[in-house]
Amino acid sequence: MKDKHKTSCDKCHKTEKTYLGLSTDCFKCHTDVHKKTLDQDCLKCHDFKSWKSISFDHDKYSTYALTGKHIEAKCEGCHPEQSVEGKMDDAGKTFKILVFKPLKSEKCSDCHFDVHKGELKEKSCSNCHSTNEWKEMSFEHNNKQLSNYKLEGKHQNVSCGLCHIDEKLLTGLKESPTEKSAKKLVGISYGNCSDCHFDIHKGQFKDQKCESCHTVQQEWKQYTFKHESDQYRGYKLEGKHGEVSCETCHARSDVKFSEFNKTKKVSIGIFRPIKSDNCNNCHSDKVHGDQFPTNKCENCHTVTQEWKQYTFKHESDQYKGYKLEGKHSQVECEKCHVRSEVLFSEFNKEKRISAGKFRPLEYKTCLACHEDVHKGKYEQSCSYCHSPDSWEPKEFIHDPVSFELKGAHRTLTCKQCHEVSKITHTVQDYAGLESDCSRCHRDQHMNQFDQFCSDCHMQSAWIPVIFKHSGVGFRLSGAHRSLDCDDCHFNNDYRSAATDCYICHASDHSKQHPSYSQDCTQCHSENAWLPAKTSHQSFQLRGIHASLDCLLCHKSGYPGQYAGTSEDDCYTCHANDHSQQHPSFPQDCRQCHSENAWLPASQSHQYFNLIGVHATLNCEKCHQSGYPGQYAGVSEDDCFVCHESNYYKKHQTCPQDCTRCHNIFNWGNPDKALRDSLGCK
Repeated sequence: MKDKHKTSCDKCHKTEKTYLGLSTDCFKCHTDVHKKTLDQDCLKCHDFKSWKSISFDHDKYSTYALTGKHIEAKCEGCHPEQSVEGKMDDAGKTFKILVFKPLKSEKCSDCHFDVHKGELKEKSCSNCHSTNEWKEMSFEHNNKQLSNYKLEGKHQNVSCGLCHIDEKLLTGLKESPTEKSAKKLVGISYGNCSDCHFDIHKGQFKDQKCESCHTVQQEWKQYTFKHESDQYRGYKLEGKHGEVSCETCHARSDVKFSEFNKTKKVSIGIFRPIKSDNCNNCHSDKVHGDQFPTNKCENCHTVTQEWKQYTFKHESDQYKGYKLEGKHSQVECEKCHVRSEVLFSEFNKEKRISAGKFRPLEYKTCLACHEDVHKGKYEQSCSYCHSPDSWEPKEFIHDPVSFELKGAHRTLTCKQCHEVSKITHTVQDYAGLESDCSRCHRDQHMNQFDQFCSDCHMQSAWIPVIFKHSGVGFRLSGAHRSLDCDDCHFNNDYRSAATDCYICHASDHSKQHPSYSQDCTQCHSENAWLPAKTSHQSFQLRGIHASLDCLLCHKSGYPGQYAGTSEDDCYTCHANDHSQQHPSFPQDCRQCHSENAWLPASQSHQYFNLIGVHATLNCEKCHQSGYPGQYAGVSEDDCFVCHESNYYKKHQTCPQDCTRCHNIFNWGNPDKALRDSLGCK
């Protein structure tokens, strides 16, 4: 007996006459308030200290394990209270107890109120909630089994309440209902962006989806629309248009709207309807005015370049107007197309530009642009003398009757003959100009001839290539034909020029052979001053003599010291050579030398045939004391006479017959066996 059981015996032993064998079953004394719905072992939940001190192990003895917030919940939160009348010892008592069985626990809605009103019957609460915290939801929006709408990009960062608004609802008993709020999860349209978002474009794109330009991956303003996209069939942005900000063409305006229970304001551009068929849909046409009503802008301009970098070409085959040729193609456009300032409005801005005038422009006559510098003096059109290539009248054809331009005259500029008018002082005179040569050319002959220049000169060149010298007493031939007139006609003297050779060539004669005859024709010819030729009377120039200069022999003049010398008397001229080289030799040079060349000399030996090595020796090698000298009469067999010194130097014991060991082709070294047989050492 302990705790609460420590009571009077009469409490338990009431009518029995014995105290033995009394049942220890709780229900023998106490009322089974649970009405046999629970296990009959009361100690699983109660103890003897206090009936209300319950120590029930929910996870051990129950089919429903308590987790999370359920552990903190009071028992009566799930187990309803009921009144039970006591029996036996408890008779007259009323117990308020909790109902434990039967209780449903398969679904959350068995205990909790379904705030979603049965809209999520096919879903389990655990798909979104846990026992840890009711508001800590772990719903997998991208799980196809749980949600039909996948959250991507920026949608993942949005709070649930923006799309799932709160709904008010009453829970509990009708007598005392409790007001709660829950998110609306079912019945939300999401097929179009406009189901959640306000259409700030105000129906401009009814036939298109928002994802054509926007994505949930980026900010709403970071659009993906590309004008150059293949899918886009509208206006393509090319060249400089690709650099223009969108607002330039798509003007913005403020739009106020309500979205997600908030009032918002945004500046949005106008995209439709916008015309893009012609340039003037966007650009002002006041720049050119009404000058080009039938032309398109792209005839002159492109979007790939700056507006001022036009593509128009005067020389284009497509252009049927005025063609720019020659110097006209180098003229700046403003020279003909005078600029003027134009004020206009474009893209909500006031602009000012200097534009040229292109139409109408008169261009069929030169005077439409150029001043008539001739002051109406000529009836012919400008093209008669001038061309676009140059203002100088290159193509003008001089009248053959008055003065036909030929030769060197064709290379002259007009100004060289047609001087500036003494009346206008600005423009040359072209009419009434005299054609006489003296009108332009000074008389360099100082009136030696009549004024008939054409007798000697031609227009092709000033040099008188057609003058006939044979008609004036001196016929030009040979080298004279290549001379300039000034070479003979000094100081422009054409009337009294000498015809004698010596008069012109006196300086050459005095420098080269002053003692010679002044009759140049005796040695020289008109073909060339050199080589000079003379006819020797007593001495025929042959061989090497024919190539010698005259002064080589006639040093003291002509005829000089050698006058009368014959070609056989060589010694007269060559005595110096003879005395220096072989004074003891005969003075008849022809015995060894010839007229063709002084060397090599050749001698016909009478007693000694020069063969072998002997034929290569110089004469003085043997004839050291003169000619015929000490070896006169020696034959080719008597070697010892010449080679005696060699004999005594090298082999005195050998025979004096040199031919036994040596030969005339090679002195050499004789065979050793041969030397031994002859007793030579």
